[in-house]
Amino acid sequence: VSLLASWSPIAAQVDALPLQREGVILIIAVVCMSLNRLLDAYLRSQRHFMTSAVAAELLPRLINVIAFAGLLYAALDAPLPRTIRVFTTAHAVCLGVYLWSFWKTKPFQAKDLEGRDYQPPRLREVLETTVSLGARNGVSIFMQASDIWIVALFATKDDVATYGIALAMLQLVAAIPAVANQLIPQEFSVYFANGQLDNLESIARTSATLVSFMTLALVVGFSLFGLPLIGFVFGSQYQSSLPILLILMIGSVFNAASGSAGFILQMTGDHVRLLRLNVVAAVINLVLSLGLGYFFGGIGVAVATSTSLIFVNILMVFSVYKRLGVKSFCYTTLAGFRNVVNAVLRLRGA
Repeated sequence: VSLLASWSPIAAQVDALPLQREGVILIIAVVCMSLNRLLDAYLRSQRHFMTSAVAAELLPRLINVIAFAGLLYAALDAPLPRTIRVFTTAHAVCLGVYLWSFWKTKPFQAKDLEGRDYQPPRLREVLETTVSLGARNGVSIFMQASDIWIVALFATKDDVATYGIALAMLQLVAAIPAVANQLIPQEFSVYFANGQLDNLESIARTSATLVSFMTLALVVGFSLFGLPLIGFVFGSQYQSSLPILLILMIGSVFNAASGSAGFILQMTGDHVRLLRLNVVAAVINLVLSLGLGYFFGGIGVAVATSTSLIFVNILMVFSVYKRLGVKSFCYTTLAGFRNVVNAVLRLRGA
């Protein structure tokens, strides 16, 4: 209600009069997003990870791509009000998928817990976990958003737009590990609780290898066809975003190859260590971005972002190995690749 009441004066204050009529649409988007998060948490608790991954990661991106491709094909521009409606439609469709899944879902029967003397966590443990994870998410959001802010400090509006185009294209690459992180981390806690560290390492390295190959394939594709693709979608004036995109992709490839090391720490109860590592990486990212951004603009900020992402992944991989004796990095040997192929064949056979 407060957002709806304040939207019109805010739009007028920033001289965005066409947006004044979009207050109701914006409220619908916020409500859909909130309900989607609640239903997603429920589905994940019921171990419906595939539905969660599709509705939370793939479906919104697919709808946005199709909608904007339609606008482009129809020779229409995409002003912000129309963009808000496309965004709202995507989340409304996802809400429909969540509601249908919720209606069809049968409660998960935790047979493995039958007969065990299960004690719920104490309030102090709950608070420590939620505060650590909340702070970690805040630091992660800062790392993801600070680069465009820093570019805006030292560059022109055109340079900021160019960097923004690179970030938009990067979302295609980020979708692959995002989907994997919707499906895999829940199994880490199960294997850890049962003392099956070999299985934990196997699923972590297998998924990291598969995600790395898919991410690397996209990087190769963008290296070969990125220039005409960016020119076709956004215009030739933004083709200079390709070097920035490729630099950012280097960090994404290393992030994919590192596996879900951060989630292993999270799902095995080491939330405080995970928070500390992210804080260190955020500070390094901020210092490097300010320094390199001042001298080299968007290219410098992209280098700083990829460098800090690689650094934090190295720290997390090392921490997982030191604490659990588990390797989370992708396979680098022929025997490891054979394990991945065999796992995929078994999955197809199932």
